Amino acid sequence: MDPQESRDTIHDDCAGAKIKIARRLLILTALPALRNDEGHWLLPTKFVTGVKEYAQRWSSPVAVGIEEGTLPSANLDNQY
Repeated sequence: MDPQESRDTIHDDCAGAKIKIARRLLILTALPALRNDEGHWLLPTKFVTGVKEYAQRWSSPVAVGIEEGTLPSANLDNQY
């Protein structure tokens, strides 16, 4: 069995059809992300650490939705 299949839930809809519901976690943040000259994202260490903690504890894939910014935040380290 595919490991992803064991993380998904199968439900019956009102017509009796099987519906596969994936339990993915999407983290949306108002925090802007910056790119360095090489094109890599620059994110605060605290944010990346928090996302890693979610990924360790969540039994399915974790994704982050983040908007590209233009100016660094004054109180963030933007290390990643």
